[in-house]
Amino acid sequence: MNIGVLALSWIGTAIHYLNFTLLLLSVIIFIDILLVFKKPTSLKILFLAVAICIFITNLASLLEWSYFYKYIPKTIVFFLFVQILYHLYNHTYSKKLNIFFSIILLATVYHIYSIDQITPNSHNFLFWFRRVIRFGALTCAISAAIYVYKNLQTNLKKGNIVAKKIESWTKMTIVLFILSVLINAFQTLGENYIPIALLSICIIQIICCFGIIYRPAFINRGDLSSAKLNFILKKGKFKAIEENVFVHEFYTKQYFTNLNATDLEFSNMLGVDVEILNEYISTISNMDFIDLINKNRVDYFIMLTTNKEFKDHSIEKLSELSGFKTRHIFYRAFRKFHGGSPTELIKMNE
Repeated sequence: MNIGVLALSWIGTAIHYLNFTLLLLSVIIFIDILLVFKKPTSLKILFLAVAICIFITNLASLLEWSYFYKYIPKTIVFFLFVQILYHLYNHTYSKKLNIFFSIILLATVYHIYSIDQITPNSHNFLFWFRRVIRFGALTCAISAAIYVYKNLQTNLKKGNIVAKKIESWTKMTIVLFILSVLINAFQTLGENYIPIALLSICIIQIICCFGIIYRPAFINRGDLSSAKLNFILKKGKFKAIEENVFVHEFYTKQYFTNLNATDLEFSNMLGVDVEILNEYISTISNMDFIDLINKNRVDYFIMLTTNKEFKDHSIEKLSELSGFKTRHIFYRAFRKFHGGSPTELIKMNE
């Protein structure tokens, strides 16, 4: 047995173990998102769909199901990741990405279907036609990634530490996405390259799974109550406030870091009465507007103290960047929502 055959045999075994690992990771992600992730619901659905698709595609590989069950969920996974990235800073789904996805999905379905249609007489035509279709799908996939990144650069608030974390998380995911697209194209070089491509795709999926498991904590919106809000929404209240809009304006755009933040100004931004806003906030967080603002400012201050970029800033400067106008308000809020003193926290981080 030559070295090439041994290598392919080893790769096949490795893929089998990686498929099983991904199966376990998908279950962990599903349970984690289901229990830990709170808001927004639309983003939660995307994460859960990713876990389900990863589970199906790797179970299909382990049980040697048809190509349809292996590649369609895998195609959907990469689309879901791109939608997640778009959703992180825009808090909605992209219609343009849906068009890209429709083209890619149709190309994938045709590619799977045409495998059984190849005959000696049609081999040359189908061979090149399948490659044209595949090239078009790959072009759409890369275009989707570029579209998301351009929108990211346009919409994120620069100089915001949360925005920077979203940006770095997005860059890593887009790089992995484009790599997976190129590796997919790599398979067209010949049958001997397919095991290498499949191994690479498994590794990329594992990295993406850990990216979800160790996602930035602020994405979870753990301080927002889902059950209580959903119950009241069913009664017809707060229809004027869209959950995605609230999360986008308050969290993603970091309204709470505004030194002059008021419930009146924020209600005007959302286009609702201030009474409706205050009742909404009380419902989703069991806090009033001021407490919700100050709690998030304290959390933001803590995040700043762990970032090397701000290690030379004074406590007063960090508290100002977090949205606190005075030292007194900052220290009182810090004791209430964290305990101890900011100085002790900074010493612990050192």
